[in-house]
Amino acid sequence: MKKVLITVMALILIAAFPSCGGPSEEPTSQVVIFQDNVLEEKIREAMDRPEGDITIAEAEAVTSFDFEMDGSDWSLPRIENISDLKQFKNLTGLNLNWALYDSDNDFDLSPLSGLTNLERLYICCDSISDISALSKLTSLADLWIWGNGNIKDISALSNMTKMESLWIKTNSISDISPLSNMKNLEYLYMENNQVADLSPLSGLTNLHYILLSGNPVTDYSPLDSIYQNLEEKDF
Repeated sequence: MKKVLITVMALILIAAFPSCGGPSEEPTSQVVIFQDNVLEEKIREAMDRPEGDITIAEAEAVTSFDFEMDGSDWSLPRIENISDLKQFKNLTGLNLNWALYDSDNDFDLSPLSGLTNLERLYICCDSISDISALSKLTSLADLWIWGNGNIKDISALSNMTKMESLWIKTNSISDISPLSNMKNLEYLYMENNQVADLSPLSGLTNLHYILLSGNPVTDYSPLDSIYQNLEEKDF
């Protein structure tokens, strides 16, 4: 009888604690879950995967996407949410020119903040005003944020010391002091902004191409020391 009671108690304990490893955990999704139909279509086209699951491992193997769209035809549906790109964390190149749309002209770029391997990023002529999400992308060497119109604050670029080519034209930028640490900068296209003070550019000795028209600049003397290096200029 004693042995029967012990056996029954043991069975009760096993039923009450099915696992000695602690509480069970929810399984982690191993496939990309898409939130934006247009972006999904473009990703599938780029990866030649018209249907079926795309695994996280496959996503992490992708290093470049080119989603540039026709800037002359805005009747075509645009990408409204880029959260799906967070799962492609090994991207080194990303082209979203003319591909993004937000009705409030304040497109959310925060999903890009974790793509720290990016070396080339093109987001021109989109509905963007806030680029603070780019501050951690310090591997960038080539950045296009021109033609967005509403960008004023470029402090997010302050630590991008590897930058070689920067296109920031046709925005509302007045302060370019964040560019002062870009010692490798060779191309700078910043026409049609509100820049009056060029002194942050005075130490950029690798600068060879610079366009400034459409800015309220009256004093070009900060560029005297690098003027002889300039192969392209408009002043």
